[in-house]
Amino acid sequence: MRPPWREALVLVCQKCGGGKSLRRDLKARAKSLGKRRFRVVKSSCLDLCPKAATAVVVVDVDGQRGSACYVVPDATGAASLETLFG
Repeated sequence: MRPPWREALVLVCQKCGGGKSLRRDLKARAKSLGKRRFRVVKSSCLDLCPKAATAVVVVDVDGQRGSACYVVPDATGAASLETLFG
């Protein structure tokens, strides 16, 4: 069964300090590009985050971009992941 989103599932660690605002910003960006292209969700602790940063895991659904893990510094937030939505 194919998921309802077409391009990628984006998991944002909810335990980290920047998680809430980062998730909100990523969801807003994904929504502006088309509701069904990306799905941004919070996850339980990914145990990957260094201090003052949040882990973001992108699971490729369409086979075009490749799955990846990003560490996003709290100071830069969603702006540092702009290429994700390319």
